[in-house]
Amino acid sequence: MNFTKKSIADTQAVSTKRYPVHRFHPHLVLLYFFACLFSKIFIYKLTINRLDLLYIVCFYTAVFFIAKYFFARLIRNRVNADLLLTVFLFPVLFFTTVADVFLRWLHLDKILSLLHLHQNTAVIVIFIIFFFIACIILSRSDVKLQRVAQFVSLYIMGLLIFKVFETAFYRSNHVSLQNNMQVSAKPVINSAPDIYYIIMDCYTGNESFLKYWKYDNSNFTNELKRKGFYVADSSRSNYNFTRSSLASSLNGSYLNVKNDAKYSTADVDTILHAIKNNQVVSFLKKLNYQFLFYTIFDIENWKGNDIENADDDTFLKIVLGPFYTPLSDRINKRKEPGIKKSFYDYNSRSFYLLDSLSNTENHNNHFFLIHSLATHAPFVMDPDGKFTGSITYEARKQAYLQEVQYANKRLLAFVDKILSAKGPKPVIIIQGDHGSHLNDLDETSTILNCYYFPGQDYHLLYPSISPVNTFRVVFNQFFNAGVPELADSSYHVFYGSLY
Repeated sequence: MNFTKKSIADTQAVSTKRYPVHRFHPHLVLLYFFACLFSKIFIYKLTINRLDLLYIVCFYTAVFFIAKYFFARLIRNRVNADLLLTVFLFPVLFFTTVADVFLRWLHLDKILSLLHLHQNTAVIVIFIIFFFIACIILSRSDVKLQRVAQFVSLYIMGLLIFKVFETAFYRSNHVSLQNNMQVSAKPVINSAPDIYYIIMDCYTGNESFLKYWKYDNSNFTNELKRKGFYVADSSRSNYNFTRSSLASSLNGSYLNVKNDAKYSTADVDTILHAIKNNQVVSFLKKLNYQFLFYTIFDIENWKGNDIENADDDTFLKIVLGPFYTPLSDRINKRKEPGIKKSFYDYNSRSFYLLDSLSNTENHNNHFFLIHSLATHAPFVMDPDGKFTGSITYEARKQAYLQEVQYANKRLLAFVDKILSAKGPKPVIIIQGDHGSHLNDLDETSTILNCYYFPGQDYHLLYPSISPVNTFRVVFNQFFNAGVPELADSSYHVFYGSLY
């Protein structure tokens, strides 16, 4: 059988019409891209009200079309160019999934730990190498990889459908409180004491000070004991991060998460809601308590104190995606002066507030929640409370101890004044929300946990009491609440990457 050039050309034309991947595939990629973008924005919108959606949409749209134009110029074969575009977009939009697969498949965790490399950095390098090889192969290939493109198209279509459903049905209901503290007591209102709940962020326990820091902090706790405090020497936090810890202590409940759980951004929104509408404040409101809050978190109708933080880089995190973490040190270095000054001002005001409260006469029916970041990084105070400015990475431990020493002095001064003031003696709780994060994981759970009760009746307290039982004990002792104590457990949880 003889084939003419015209018949061959006609056959190729029919083949092209039969497999119009080069016409269909770009639109599919476009739909896939915007569906993923919508899902990403929707989930972020659950927790970040300040997100400027117009900027995000414009940025990702520009990235998509610039990449499409670049690959079209790089590879003349349109099907292969769109295939390469898909290869490029997939890890950008699903970076966390890709990173987890790479790390499990290649067993890179231990190697990265030895090399002091962040997993994002390693995965980005691997992807660049893979992408460079794909560029070479596809740019030199004259074959239209229609079958491959069809497979990728179907695969992407499946992901597209999944992302649309995930967007439609995603809810921040993974995390919730369990063992709710149900209080139905009706105490005598006139006997309700003032309650000072002083949260020292990242204040580690005496055991860890000796083990990891070679520092003896017992002078401070012994002085508190001399003033009539009960010091729970074996106390451990229930969670190793502030949000989870406060949600637990202010509700007298555990979160329904397992050890080593990883939170999503929507889970964080649930935790913040638990802090804002907590059981402790709700119960005390029924007793006609008055409130003063000094914390970075919203509680009831009170808006948390603003503080400049690296976490405020929401737009940069979304724009840079997986590249944000490797670049975060440089980004934060640019913001470092403002962050440090903001922390210093916040901590100075917290101690000034304690001084102001201690200079007034004690009354009844007041609840004061003071959340101090004086022992939390960045460390900006010397032992005399003066602004230290910039410190080296190696000097962080010494700076932490300096801030602990300064906080100890200010706390003892507050205790002296408040206990010598006129009026009924208050309840005072000085508690770390979790331990320091500068050593190993175990230290993140050891905390300072000290109590002063009027009359110094501590029969309900015990050395290993944890924050989840703090207000269960207080309510039982002073309000005859009759709520059972929970088993003291400590969990390590982690906040998932934004990508």
